[in-house]
Amino acid sequence: MIMHVTRRRGRPLLRQQQRSQSKSKAFFITVIVAVCSSLIAFYYFALTVVLFSYPVPNDSSLPSLKMAGKIDEGEQNVSDYAGWRQLVVNLARLPPASLLQTLQTEDPFGVREMEQKILQAEENLDASGGNALNNPRLLEGLFSCPTDRITLPDQRNHTLAAQLRRQLADAQTIPTDNSSMAFIFFQHLRKAGGTNFCTLAQANLPTAHVPSYYCMPDYYWKRKDSKGSHRPQACAGCLQQWSNEEILSNMRGRSHWIAGNEWDRFDATRHFELPAVFVTSFRRPLHRALSQFRFECVEDRGCKYTNITAWWEHRRDLYNVYTATFSDTPRMGRLALSQSSKDMEQGAQALGNALDTLLRYHLVLNMEWLAYAGKLVQSVLGFRDTSVLTRRVRPLISQRARQDGQDHNSGARGIAKASWLPEDYLSPQQYLVMSENLALDELLTDAAQRIFLERVVCHMDDHERR
Repeated sequence: MIMHVTRRRGRPLLRQQQRSQSKSKAFFITVIVAVCSSLIAFYYFALTVVLFSYPVPNDSSLPSLKMAGKIDEGEQNVSDYAGWRQLVVNLARLPPASLLQTLQTEDPFGVREMEQKILQAEENLDASGGNALNNPRLLEGLFSCPTDRITLPDQRNHTLAAQLRRQLADAQTIPTDNSSMAFIFFQHLRKAGGTNFCTLAQANLPTAHVPSYYCMPDYYWKRKDSKGSHRPQACAGCLQQWSNEEILSNMRGRSHWIAGNEWDRFDATRHFELPAVFVTSFRRPLHRALSQFRFECVEDRGCKYTNITAWWEHRRDLYNVYTATFSDTPRMGRLALSQSSKDMEQGAQALGNALDTLLRYHLVLNMEWLAYAGKLVQSVLGFRDTSVLTRRVRPLISQRARQDGQDHNSGARGIAKASWLPEDYLSPQQYLVMSENLALDELLTDAAQRIFLERVVCHMDDHERR
């Protein structure tokens, strides 16, 4: 009985203890939730502060294509090259991640939207049984000649281009006077359409005037000095090691009309003094880098790397290589990795100098849009056979055939199908790393595409004014 009474009297006490413990647990959980909520709130507050503290240009300093040229006179005018150049330098001052995001979302040059329009137009033509190449005015129908032109004022030497066209027109009937001849200086960006352009030149220039080794005449040049007559190094497409006098003497002595410069940077302080027509071809930087890895390493052409992460870490000479090439800036790899304000400013100025150089080039082609460059090439160089622009040409193709069904270039879609997509091949982390290492080149490529579009759709008007 005593035990029975004790048990009955003990139950309320047990319940009271349980309630007390439950309240303690609830209080403890409430405190934890409150602390976590505070931490989360603080995190988002800090993130907001960081994001809004980034020096992202406002609407007045970063106009879209539609807004360009409509900025107040007291701010930044992008109606001509001077304004566009300032815009480019300002963009280049951004951290790489911010720059890439700005190019993607703001599209200040109008080329990202244009790229999608071209792909959609080609897809529609294919679906209807048509072909983009049978519609030579496809670009003109998608991109009207703008008033806010990056290509004005025109900075090209049209006298030299006219001289080259006369040489070509008279080649079959009048012996060439080598003392006054002009030639093509082709700045060959590796895996960006260089072999295609050399093949185009071979199809249009007299055979005797084309160097036999991939349009690179310096492969056979010799230097005469105290050591006698010798080759300074076994290199083809390395023109910066030669003085202007040596380049011109060798070109005229061998009657060569094209010189490719693949491995050296372009020296604007002296190369523009040559009697040359200047040509280059761009490609989306990340696609170009991946194509080089595929060509040299995956297809086993002397590369010892099989992992792209290790290869990219080793090839810092390829970081922002377009910017380095056209600004003649060494150690761009170091600048690409630096976060110091001094180095970022140096990179921005290099980008501005590279753009200055491009605007003096007679032809700035884009590999993705080569199929639409025919009329422009004919107008500038006087080439008649531009069918090569619609064929996919690969260097050393006999060494490694690719059965990908893309031997015919049917437009931007064909180039895309023939390429490895970085989004698919690269890990998310490697994609981010390489993209940021090439951020300045992405900006320069956008500008190069804008230059190409303007010259394609506006060149007839310019021709009529001259």
